[in-house]
Amino acid sequence: MAWKFYIAKKRLDMKTVIKIVLVILFFVGASSTVKAQTFENRNNENSSLSSIGNEASQQNFLSTQNANAKVGEGSLLSENAVFITQIGDDNEVNSVTSSSESNIRYVQIGNSNIADVNVGSERIDETIFQIGDNNTVFDYNVFKNEGHNIDVRQSGSNQNLTLFGSNSISEKLKVSMQGQNQTIIVRNFN
Repeated sequence: MAWKFYIAKKRLDMKTVIKIVLVILFFVGASSTVKAQTFENRNNENSSLSSIGNEASQQNFLSTQNANAKVGEGSLLSENAVFITQIGDDNEVNSVTSSSESNIRYVQIGNSNIADVNVGSERIDETIFQIGDNNTVFDYNVFKNEGHNIDVRQSGSNQNLTLFGSNSISEKLKVSMQGQNQTIIVRNFN
C-alpha cells in the first residue's frame, strides 16, 4: 500500500513529505526558548554572605580552605596548581605564573574583588583571601627568583594591596588588612 499525500491538489511522494516535515521540525526547534535556573535572590541582596557573617565563621571557612589546598604543612604540591573559589558578583582573577612547583589559592567572597598576579619563580606558594567588596591585590614579580611565598588576607571593603618584586626580606610575607579604604604598596628589589 503506497502512501499518497495531497497538498492543494498536488500529489507528493514520501521523500518530499519527509523533507517538509524535517524543515518544519527544524524551524520549530530553532525558535524555542531556553530557560535556566538562577540562584539570584532579589529580596535579600546580601544573602550570599549571610553564612559568612561573623568573624568565627570566617576564620573557620578560611582555615578549611587553606587545609584542603595544602598537601602537608609547609610543603608544596609536586606540580603546578591554581585553586579559585569565588562567591559573589563581578569577581576577577588574572593569574600568570611561571614556576617548577606552585600552589596558588584564591578565595573571593563578596563583589567586585580583583586579584591580578604575574609572578615568575622556581617555587610559588601564594594564598589570597578577599572577603568584602571592591578589594584588589596586584602582585608583580618580573625577576625570576628561587621562591615566592605570600599570604594575603583582606577583610572589609576597598582594600588595595600592590606588591612589586621579591627578595629575602619579603620571603614568607604575610599581609592582613581589615577595615575599609586602606592601601599598602610594597616594593622589593635586590
